[in-house]
Amino acid sequence: MIRKFQKARGFTIVELMIVVVIIGILAAIALPAFYRVRLRTQFGAFANDCRSLAQGAENYMMVTGQYPSDTSTGALPDFNDYIRPGMWLDGSPIGGSWDVENFGIGGVALMVGVDGHDLDNSELAMLDDFVDDGDLSTGVYQQFGSRYYYIVEN
Repeated sequence: MIRKFQKARGFTIVELMIVVVIIGILAAIALPAFYRVRLRTQFGAFANDCRSLAQGAENYMMVTGQYPSDTSTGALPDFNDYIRPGMWLDGSPIGGSWDVENFGIGGVALMVGVDGHDLDNSELAMLDDFVDDGDLSTGVYQQFGSRYYYIVEN
């Protein structure tokens, strides 16, 4: 009886390596794009939250006739009845804790912002470019030390 050898079916090591290289190239292209999309989403959520907090502070000013007082970082502000407290207590989309400053920094009357954010300097500059004028020291959004604020009232 003569046995015929059947050719083994499967992939060669070269074919598998080509597939691995292609997947690596696709991942190298997709990951930076995913990173940028994630940052832009965080930036948009942060800007929206700042506007919501500013609106709550302005509503408080219209009802009481005075600015909300300073709070320690993370503590609920005077205008907590005018905002969704869960948003304040959960922290900001860029990390850190919310803060209110009243006549405290740089001669600004009232600002809401975040202290202890997770962004490095280049990401913070990207955030400012996305929501404001791209300059961390001017505009409606400004950096003061390690804090980043939305100026409600100048």
